[in-house]
Order: sequence, then structure tokens, then C-alpha cells
Amino acid sequence: MKRKLTYPVLRDGGSLVYQWAPCYRIWATERAGKIVIIANRTGLISLSRICMTLARSGTSCPLHDHLEVGTDLEDGSTELTLVLEGDGCGVEGTPTGDLGEVVFDIPVAGSRIDREFRLGPSERVESAIDGDGLTITASREGFVALARIFMILAEPEARFGTRVVLSRSSGLGDGPAIEIEKAVPAEDGAPSRPRAWRIWASEAWREEGRGDAEPLVDGTLLLDDRARALFAEACGLVASPSDEGAAEGLPWRLSDMPEADGVVYEEMDLAQGEDGGVWIRRYALAPEHIAGYDLFRLKGDPTCGIYASQRLFERWLDAGLAGLAFQLVWDSSYEEQPVFATPDDDGPAWIDEV
Repeated sequence: MKRKLTYPVLRDGGSLVYQWAPCYRIWATERAGKIVIIANRTGLISLSRICMTLARSGTSCPLHDHLEVGTDLEDGSTELTLVLEGDGCGVEGTPTGDLGEVVFDIPVAGSRIDREFRLGPSERVESAIDGDGLTITASREGFVALARIFMILAEPEARFGTRVVLSRSSGLGDGPAIEIEKAVPAEDGAPSRPRAWRIWASEAWREEGRGDAEPLVDGTLLLDDRARALFAEACGLVASPSDEGAAEGLPWRLSDMPEADGVVYEEMDLAQGEDGGVWIRRYALAPEHIAGYDLFRLKGDPTCGIYASQRLFERWLDAGLAGLAFQLVWDSSYEEQPVFATPDDDGPAWIDEV
């Protein structure tokens, strides 16, 4: 299976920048004398991008990168430093404005990969633990190998809790073993501020008819078996058999979604186009009225929109499903909610596919 990854390209001067995948979660810690890195699917993709940025940098001097608690790493982590082999001058890089691209061959789809991953002769990786942090030093080829490991674990078919261990027997240097594990999704009841993500058809679905789900204009969803299982497990919503999308591999229809009476009408801003169609320019929702819903419609919404909670949005990303795009339309922590100038406005946060 081929997987394409894009990443920032660096040149001399300035400082390193990241290309984080949305809703990433990464922990780094020392456990039983090993360096342990745990990340959800988008965290694994983010780590893979950082490794490729280091590996393919065009700088004349080596690079090092610090992942810190509170900004890059989850609470309870220990600072993790990634060092391109031969570091000493401290010169970092700045983006060229372009993205690099690499295609990985992922051989493990559909199987467990709890095993040691063997490094090649040129894929040098060293590790160290001190009182203040964790350090991984690698050659350029070593960082490519680490990027590939992260992408293998990010595969939807890799089960949560799956891990790869690098040790001396797998080509690691004399330092402590490195254990990389795929984190479980955000748990039910985990704290999350109320947000509303509007669901649209992704670009891949619009252009190629490819994906696990398709939103319809009447406020329902067509689903394949994987998407049907996700919505049943995450939301308790049961889809019905449907012939409408069967030819595209979407034999299920999800129409029985709850309606949340969460619209604050005096603050909602509606607009009407020349064709008579109505869209919502600015959303105003009551947090206490939508907090209990993961997939829902809004009572009184003239657009027949479908909305997802933050938890469901993250679960969709963790599952690696395709076909839906998500647009952040309302956030309980924002004093000023986003305004959408046209029905086709892709701001302020539009997540297509990861």
C-alpha cells in the first residue's frame, strides 16, 4: 500500500516550523528504562512530517528540534529532542514556502505489527535519557526510517495500542530502547469544550466519488460498513439499508439524527443568495444545549446542515476514514464567532482529509 506524505522543506537560516495534523496528541516519557512515544493517528502523522523535514533539509549544518510539554507534547510528558546526526553548530532552518513529498510503501495493512522493526545499515538511530529530557539522534536515512514507522502505525488498520520497539537487536545504538505506540481515541466523557463542526463532502468525494461516507442535501449521510460502525459505536446511531449509494459502496443511510435546540435566534446571522438559497453567515449556539450531542442537526436550521462535536470529529480522524470534510463553524471559547462571506467559504478552519 502506498501512502503520500507532505512536509515543510527547510533551507539555511531562521527556525524550524511544524506542519501539525489537526487534533494531534503526543506523549513522550521514560518508562522502565525506555524512551516511550505514544501518539494518536494525527500525532503520528505530525511526527512523521517532523522527521522528514529533518531528513530532507537543505541546510549546510545539522539540525535539532525540541518538542516541549504544553505546546507540542501532552501534560505528563518529558521534553523530547530530535537531533540530525552530527549536530554541533546549532544552525536551524526556515521554510522555502514549498512542501516536500514522499511516498511510503506500507506493507502491514490489516495485520498486527507488535514486533521489533529492523533498521538498515545506513539508518543510524541513537537514543539517550537524562534527568531533564529524552534525545533521539539519527542520520538522514534514520529519520526517514522513523518517519516510515510513524506512518505504519498511523494506518487505520493498525489497532490502537499497537507498538513498534527499536532496540540493539533491531539496529539501534547503545542507548535505551525506543517504543512507539498508537494511542487510543479520545475517551467518552473526556473534557472537551463545546464546538460545532459542519459536515460537507470532501474534495476527494466531490471529484472522484471516493470515501466512506457522503453527506446529502437533505441532511442525511450515506455510509459504507466502516463509517456505519464508527457512528454506531461513537454516537449510538443506527443506519438503515439503502439502495441509493450501493453502486458507490455506500449501502447504508443514516437519517435518524437528533435535533439540538441550540440556536440563539436573536444572534444568528442569516444571508440569502441571488438564487434564493439561505446560508448562515455567523452561528450563535447555546453550549448547554449542544454539549450532549456528537452528530446532530440544529432545530430551525434552514440549510439542513449536519454537525459533529469535537469528540466525533477527532474519532473520525483517528479512524482514518475518508469522504467527509469538516468546517469549524462555532466554538464556545470564541468571543467573536467566524463570519462566512459566501456559502462556499472554506474558512476559518476547514479540514478535508488527513
